[in-house]
Order: sequence, then structure tokens, then C-alpha cells
Amino acid sequence: MKKTYLLVGLFIILVFFTRFYNLSNTAQFAEDEAGFLVRVHQIYVEKKITLVGQVNEFGTKVFSSSTVYMLLPFAIWGKFDPVSICYGAAFYGVLTVFVLLYLVKIVNVKLLPLAALLLLVFYPLVRMGRWAWNPNFIPLWLGMALVFYFKNKNWSYFFSGICLGLSVHQHYYAVFTSLAFIGLASVGQLIQKNILKPFLLSLAFVLALAPFVIFDLRHPPGIFLHGASSHVQALNLIHFFDNLFSYTFDTMKYYTQNSALAIVALFTTLALFLSDLSKQKKTLLFFVPVVLQVVFMSLIGSYFPHYFFSIIPFFLVWLFYKREKGNVFVYVISICLVVGGILSIQHQLKDSPVEPDLATAKAIDTILKKQITNNYLKNVNIATLASPDPVTQAEKYRSLLLVPDNLSVMTHDEYFRNDFLFVISTSPEGRVRSDPAAEMTNFRGGTLLGTWVAGDGSWRVYLFARG
Repeated sequence: MKKTYLLVGLFIILVFFTRFYNLSNTAQFAEDEAGFLVRVHQIYVEKKITLVGQVNEFGTKVFSSSTVYMLLPFAIWGKFDPVSICYGAAFYGVLTVFVLLYLVKIVNVKLLPLAALLLLVFYPLVRMGRWAWNPNFIPLWLGMALVFYFKNKNWSYFFSGICLGLSVHQHYYAVFTSLAFIGLASVGQLIQKNILKPFLLSLAFVLALAPFVIFDLRHPPGIFLHGASSHVQALNLIHFFDNLFSYTFDTMKYYTQNSALAIVALFTTLALFLSDLSKQKKTLLFFVPVVLQVVFMSLIGSYFPHYFFSIIPFFLVWLFYKREKGNVFVYVISICLVVGGILSIQHQLKDSPVEPDLATAKAIDTILKKQITNNYLKNVNIATLASPDPVTQAEKYRSLLLVPDNLSVMTHDEYFRNDFLFVISTSPEGRVRSDPAAEMTNFRGGTLLGTWVAGDGSWRVYLFARG
């Protein structure tokens, strides 16, 4: 018994460690994350309460505000320091692990130790658990949806539908997995002549998406429903089979972070699926949504790993489902995923996925705020040039200036009107002056008013006056 408590305690410590360690230096913090920080601040300080979040710059997508509300308590606790929302993501990452582990306990308690090891190091879960980005909360909501589903009560089916709908709030492509599961679960209940559970499941799902429908009704011709129909019209049938093959392999490679492990895991997954077809058809309730997500995304014809985050809870439940035969396949797949996770975890705990890292970005923000306020600079703009940062318009720093001091600069549409320009770069002054970017047009021959070093010294902030 003492050994069991020791192992459980060690597991809990390691889960927290792998999600929280070194976050202040390695958490991904780019334009989206900085935008979340601004919106959290607007809700709490400016009282801009909303059920629907921002609309993208092209007016083609409307986003949910659920992520912002999920991160709100952590931002308040951290006094809106950028790392505070990253700690919020880590908290939900830990919670996701325990929800998924509880799911495994429901379907097959004998494989709980193997599942615990996998969930501890599984690459996408570690990655998502250290990143305050809306798609990364999809597995949490879907995991909770499955927990409620397994309760098998009328009320639990309703809450399962709510959680399925909230997964779509995190990213609209989660709708395919959710609808596939709702359809399969409803058919199973209708066969048993139970009408109420499928009704409650579907009703709750629709209610969860109601804010988007209300938004469309208030803003004709709408964005949400129009966007959904445009995706249907843009189906790519010509490249479907090529996409189906490449997306399947790319997703497993993302899971394992290794091509050889991905190939082994894929063939073993196929073998386990074929075995289930003849001996364990109950598992198909969880595997078919996985397949349909890949199919639908192959039809749409675009690939990003977060388009497939919704399959993770279903895949794990399917993988660890109690079977009389086929467990050797389960162990092979799990070992591939565990080895891939172990080989990749050090990189996640030590290196920032974007440049500059969060600590350096905060240092740059401090420099900008100090120079603007102390020198009473007006008509000032900022740009990120001649550096590894691909966003030349410095959107991340514009957001950071707004929190918590609401300090704004001229927009990226006003680069030809500003009198002062901050340039954030990793290059020397001469390289910055010769950068062909339009942002430098009026400043290549201008006076350099100051240079400041940020972080480890590789990043600099230049202040130019108009030439």
C-alpha cells in the first residue's frame, strides 16, 4: 500500500513538473496569447463582458470568449503578467491529464499504470499543457464529455452535450468529432428505445453553440453559419486520398515526434482496428469519430496539428478499452507514444518554441513602456525587423503595451505618418537601416536616438527619428 501511495505521489509531482517547469522562459507567447491577455484585461478592468469573443481582421470568423474566461482568474492572480495565463494553461493541462486518466479507469482499470505513464509524457498533451491557446483546451472538454457520457444518466447526457459544444468553442473544427460521437451515441440509445438521452445530448450541444447563432442573428448576414457553409462548398475531392494518407501519417508523427515510431504505431493501430471489427465492436463508438475527423479534414484540404486535437480523448479511450484479445497491439502503440514523448520532453522544458522567449518579450515591453512614458513620445510606432520573428508589425508588443497601462501607439496602417519608430531586432543597426520593409521608408536616414539590449543580449530595441 505504501508503494502505491509513493507511486501516485510521484506521478502527481511529475505531472505538475512537466506542465509548470520553466514556463516563464519556455511558454509560447505570440500574437494570439498576447491578444488573450488584452481581452482578459478588458473583461476584468474595462467590464467588456461578452459571450462571443473577437472577430478576425477579415470579418470571416467569430471566436469564442470561453478561453478568455477560463484564463481570467489566473490573469487576475498574476496581476496580468504575461506568464499568468501560461500558468492557467498549465493548470488546465494538469486537469486534462487527470480527466483522461479517470476515463481510462472507467474503461480498463488494469491498464491504468500504462495510461498514467503515457499521459505524463505524451507529446501533444505536454505541449498543450504549457500553451495558453484556445485549441489546446479541446481535450479537456471532450474528456469531460466522455466522463459524463459514461455516467449513463439523463442529466449526464445533457452535460456531455454541453461539454461537446464547448469543445467547438475552443476550435470550430472540433464540430466533426463531436457530431460523429453524438450521432453514434444516439443511434445506440435509440436501438435500446431510449429517446430522452439522445434528445438531451443533442439539445445541450445546440444550446452550447447558441451564442454564435445569436451573434449571427444580430449581425446579418452573419459569420458563424456562413463560414460553416463556405467550408462545405470548398471541399477538396481531387486530393482527398492523398490528404487522407498524409494527414494520418502527419498526425501520428506529431504524436510520436519520430517517423519510424509513427510508422510502427500506424500499422499497429490498423491491426488493432481490424481486430476490433471482428471481436470488439463496442470500441468503434470511440474510434469512428477519430476516423471521421481525419476524413473530414482531408476533404477540407488543409493541415495543422490543432485541427486534430479533438481526436485525442477518443483515441485514448479506444486504445485502453477493455479487450479480451489485442492487448499486445495496445502495448506496442503505447510504447511508441511513450518513447516519442520521453525523447521530446527535454526540448519542451528547455527551449522556447518562438523567438524571442517570453522573458525577453517582457524585457522588450518594459523598455518600450519606459521610453514612451519617460520621454513623452508622441506619434510613435513599432516594428519587428531583421529578426527571427516573422510578424513585422509587432502585434505582440502592441498588445503588451495595452496591459495593464492601456498604452497605445500608432497602428500598423500609420507607418508613413509616425515621427518615431521603435525597431525590435536581432541585427546590427546597419542591417536594420537597410531592411527593405516599408516600415523603414521614412527612417533609413533618420537619427538613431537610442539602443537598448534585452534578454541575453541577442535582441535589441532601436529608436529612430524620422529622417
